[in-house]
Amino acid sequence: MPFDIEKFDDEFDDQPGRTDGPHDLRYCREKLLLTVLSLSSDDRNFRQRIFGAFHHVGSLTAADFPADLRGDFLDVRAWVPEGKSIVDSLAQLDEKRLRAIISKLIFLSDAVSARAAQSLQSATVFRTR
Repeated sequence: MPFDIEKFDDEFDDQPGRTDGPHDLRYCREKLLLTVLSLSSDDRNFRQRIFGAFHHVGSLTAADFPADLRGDFLDVRAWVPEGKSIVDSLAQLDEKRLRAIISKLIFLSDAVSARAAQSLQSATVFRTR
């Protein structure tokens, strides 16, 4: 019997206590990896790096994250208050806070990547049964 990915996705989404679907997790992982790549492969200062990386992370919402990581994501987003520009927000942050934002983004990328790997392992185990 061939593996039915749509059936697996439906069953995976319906697991008790699970609030994130596998597609959201993959999208979130992709955006965070692009963010970290942008932050780490640039020789500009911290403000410019975060500004350059923001277009990747800026498309994410708290709903894209597993429930236990949403608070960490909201901490990162809190540095740009509603109605305020990214440039103005960055200009007001000291280097310590900028480093904290970068560290939090790296943490989120690692955590989401680990979850995505676990999901992939689960799918592989499910498929071989």
